[in-house]
Amino acid sequence: MKRIFIFTLIIGLLILIFKPYDDEYTGLDNHVSINSNDEKIAFSYYKNGSASIYTTKTDGTNLIQLATAKKQYSHLSPIYSSDDSKIFYIKTPNNKKELRSSIRVMNENGGNNHELLKVDGLITEIILSTNNQKIFFLKAGTYKHYSPIASTSTHEYDIFSVDINGKNLKQLTFIKEYQLKNLNITKDGNTLIFNRSDDVGNNISTISLNALNNPISILSIKDYGTIEENGTIGDIKLSPDNNSIAFSAVAKSLSPFEYELYTMDIKTRRAKQLTSLRLSANSPTYYHKSDKLLFFKYTNWPDSPPAYELYLINTDGTNMNRISIDIPLTTYD
Repeated sequence: MKRIFIFTLIIGLLILIFKPYDDEYTGLDNHVSINSNDEKIAFSYYKNGSASIYTTKTDGTNLIQLATAKKQYSHLSPIYSSDDSKIFYIKTPNNKKELRSSIRVMNENGGNNHELLKVDGLITEIILSTNNQKIFFLKAGTYKHYSPIASTSTHEYDIFSVDINGKNLKQLTFIKEYQLKNLNITKDGNTLIFNRSDDVGNNISTISLNALNNPISILSIKDYGTIEENGTIGDIKLSPDNNSIAFSAVAKSLSPFEYELYTMDIKTRRAKQLTSLRLSANSPTYYHKSDKLLFFKYTNWPDSPPAYELYLINTDGTNMNRISIDIPLTTYD
């Protein structure tokens, strides 16, 4: 019975992560990157099913479109380099039957946009090493469904690395995991932390870059509070000082599941609930220089397609405010 309950929670989480974006979908993607001085953000926005990359100030003003997607592709998951001079992102086909995607890079102002690496399979996340010399990324080998009640989505994940110039591609794991997401790297550059899901649940896992082996679970959460006893942990984000992790988790498991935002002190494993939205709070991102988080509120949860809004909140749960971003209608190249 417990296995069935956990499996049902995983299915709910996958529905949360892998929303069906049709040809008419217009709205925010739930990923954001903050530059090193906390003054600008980079994100993707869908228009008629294809996503382009934009930047704004962290208050949502001064909108600039940097990379405009063609109709058959989307530009997703932009990340700033540590010196803010570059933005890296994923170019992926909207038709997931084409299992081929690429990593691209451009100057912070959108100039010198070019491809670094193209691979067979679907790249879903990228992060940079702490010295900006390597890119670590997640790649799925299939796009299908394993259950009649689950939506079609990406599976058979492994972790890869490539040099910042697109050379020296390496496969770091050989696990073909059902689901991997939320790549993080410790500030010493030695360890990757991520969210791993299998047929018995999901967990926060780690892998040492100095002694590669199969990922192991390292973090449990004490004093769940309003987190369900068997609650599924969603998006995780390591704080810049490596002292805490922000994550989403199931706060109510009766359908529809409700996902709230939490933080956890890594030393004590104590979790603190930050939001009480009774919808879905996901994709937290820490500020670099202040005790704040950005996250996305899934305002029409669990309906599809999703309607996301970007919010700012203090890490103690106070002063939650929406960041309004006005995206004008755009055309494709």
